[in-house]
Amino acid sequence: MKKLLTTALFSVLCFANTPKEHNYKMTNSDILDMNQKYSYLNVKKELPTLDKYYLKVTGDKNYEQYLKEAVKDKKWKEANYIFTYKHYKNKITISGKTKKVNMPYYKQALQLFKESSEKGNILSSFQGYLIINKFFSLKQGNKIQKEFLPEFADKLYKKKYCIGYALKAKTSVPPFTNEKNYKDLSEMLDNGYQTCKKEEMDDYYVNELKFILSRFKALYILQQREDKRKGGRT
Repeated sequence: MKKLLTTALFSVLCFANTPKEHNYKMTNSDILDMNQKYSYLNVKKELPTLDKYYLKVTGDKNYEQYLKEAVKDKKWKEANYIFTYKHYKNKITISGKTKKVNMPYYKQALQLFKESSEKGNILSSFQGYLIINKFFSLKQGNKIQKEFLPEFADKLYKKKYCIGYALKAKTSVPPFTNEKNYKDLSEMLDNGYQTCKKEEMDDYYVNELKFILSRFKALYILQQREDKRKGGRT
């Protein structure tokens, strides 16, 4: 992702008439171009701010090591290349007027990031999360989140990142699952919160974790009251 495309943001926020997305088929010329752009010598030109943002969000100083491994990952390179450079036309209607806008192959890119993440590429987990966070918090976001976010959340949680704890909690309750184990999740979040405080993470992410922890504790209390009302035991 060389940049988060404004055309993509515009399109996703106006998803009223989303067509079925077709996967982009890479040509030999695309592959050559991709391999050049996402070689270790050139990749920082394509992702000029990802290193600083990764450190800010995760606190992990091993980005350079992850990047060296990522450039060997075909799916990671293809995900970045397709999302950044390849688009299809999407018709949207706003105030009765239909317009055509360029749309990235977002779902194909997310699928590639997911497959890469499953094989242990933490940058794919992070970048997949970024796409969902930037573009799919509204409208059809829930559908996209349910399909892809659990994988990214799981890997970020296993790295013990603050954002990982938060996302793991989010994807462990409805609408992602039918489970409502707020007690165990509250304990998990509390461990994450205490760890993040000690590591002096950015206040924004620590406070976000604190907010989610407070919410889950409140939900657990409500759950206990409801169980008692029904004659159950906690």
